Amino acid sequence: MKSPLAFLGLAAAAFAADAPPAWQPEFNVRLRVESREQNFTFNRAVASPTDDTWLLTRVRLGLKGKLSDALSLYAQAQDSRELGSDRPGVPYILGAEGDDPLDLRQLHVDFKAGDATVRVGRQLLAFGDERLVGPVDWNNLARSFDAARVTWPKVGGGLDAFVGSVVQMQPTSQTGWHANHSSADDIFAGVYSRFAASDTLKVEPYVFWRHKKNDTLYSVAGAGTARPYDVPQKVATLGLRWTGGPPEKLDGVDYDGELAWQTGETRGRQQVGAAFVFPGPAWIDHAAWALHAGVGFTTKAPGLPLRLYGEFNYATGDRNPADAKTQSFLNLFPTNHKFYGGMDVFAWKNLREFALMASATFSKQTKARLEHHVFDLANTNDTWFRANAVTPVRALTPAARAAPGRAGQETDLVISHALNARVAFDFGFSYFAAGRYLAQTGGASDARFAYAQTVLQW
Repeated sequence: MKSPLAFLGLAAAAFAADAPPAWQPEFNVRLRVESREQNFTFNRAVASPTDDTWLLTRVRLGLKGKLSDALSLYAQAQDSRELGSDRPGVPYILGAEGDDPLDLRQLHVDFKAGDATVRVGRQLLAFGDERLVGPVDWNNLARSFDAARVTWPKVGGGLDAFVGSVVQMQPTSQTGWHANHSSADDIFAGVYSRFAASDTLKVEPYVFWRHKKNDTLYSVAGAGTARPYDVPQKVATLGLRWTGGPPEKLDGVDYDGELAWQTGETRGRQQVGAAFVFPGPAWIDHAAWALHAGVGFTTKAPGLPLRLYGEFNYATGDRNPADAKTQSFLNLFPTNHKFYGGMDVFAWKNLREFALMASATFSKQTKARLEHHVFDLANTNDTWFRANAVTPVRALTPAARAAPGRAGQETDLVISHALNARVAFDFGFSYFAAGRYLAQTGGASDARFAYAQTVLQW
């Protein structure tokens, strides 16, 4: 998977000519302007390169081919860039998307063998509502895996087994990066199942295993540093997700939830000066859990369907960073932008959150959603983690450990409009009111985030 140039030539030829029915080209362009203020420092007194406005561009060119009744192929190239930003152009550092000029995001073959389908190659993994495993498509780089996966669609509501390694960023020069590398030092495997307990209740038991031996390929010292995924670990995650509905069968009510428990070992923290940082020098015991529970109600108001939804999210935090065990839940490979506020300042890790949401459908083309989130740290002896579940908002100092757990409250408004099947627009605004935790650990300025996005596809 060194270069997608040959694939691009094949796809371009398919666009230029009348492609046979067995070959289907795809094209997707996304443009997003973002404006952020105090999203990282929460301190107006600090001149931060993250308080800025920039343009994110992403182009994807795909080609789907049916080689026979039992064999198909899919390939997708991606070009991602961040323009007009003062942030360093290093992916994941200070929240930067960075530039990945041209890479192969997907390239896999599917084999049908009886009732099973085997997929081998670079691919997306997404399970449940993506709280633990998803392609994080909001991010300009997104995520894929080099993996093998077997799907049995007729076992219950579907059964998947997989093993693979996440594709990571790799430096090619001082300013160049490519998402074109996976490593045997970071193996991720699992089994995900789906069953219908009744006509209104579906359950999804699963087990995941991650064995990450070493740190990621690069690390940049300084504030805002983030390794792309997480610390070295040998951790099993056992979980159960459930969904109830549709609302038409439950007098307008729907509900969902997920419970996950983890056991194993991780490379914990080490003390550097007054603060605790990760990873630590030794393997320590890991035991953690997380919970999501939500309930919704859809009104029958004529002409303007309205859905109200409330949820509670919890994930354990470490009780003592200096001992030989940790309770800090590992969020694995999530799509967190969908869940914990549009500003991306929280993950399903050391979190206690209550949220209320209202969504309205004005027409087939236009929708709006209003959310309010109340965030607390589950334990102030652990770090406040951003949406990538790795980057700390504040250093874990004695002041942070003694601070109140109230991190803040966030209000989000998102308006979506589909012009037609090929063109869509999104507009969003988020406001974060800083809480007492920020006030006692440094600056406590309120934060703002706004974006406008256009997607073109065919």
